[in-house]
Amino acid sequence: MIIVDDGIVTGSTMIAAIHSIRKEKPSKIIVAAPICFGEALSKIEKKADMVHVLHVPPQKNGSSLAQFYIDYTPVSDVQVMQWLDLADNKIQKSGSMVYSSSSDDNESQSDASSSLPLRNKKKKKAWEIPSADEDTTGSVA
Repeated sequence: MIIVDDGIVTGSTMIAAIHSIRKEKPSKIIVAAPICFGEALSKIEKKADMVHVLHVPPQKNGSSLAQFYIDYTPVSDVQVMQWLDLADNKIQKSGSMVYSSSSDDNESQSDASSSLPLRNKKKKKAWEIPSADEDTTGSVA
């Protein structure tokens, strides 16, 4: 399992995510972020199996991730939902999130819905979490 964040300041949220995902018993937890302040990095390295960070600045009072981005405007829920819909459409069309210039948009490609773990008989989006009473085996009726 790979957990990606836009940047890590204190590490609290990432550590909570690691603990939550660890309950699912993944073979390995890998954390990736472009920026992680030094103190947080040492905490996360103790919890994750592997950590990939591009820049480790020293933490100072008032340090924030915004100083490392040209545009750190918050992303709205609507934008996230739109991007997830686009990703889901790509998966349904090609069976993959990997964009390839060799795939022909007019050709019929395999439907990935049967291989997505969060899919169910009601054909929810790949990112929608099924309710407790729904089949999450990936089988499609």
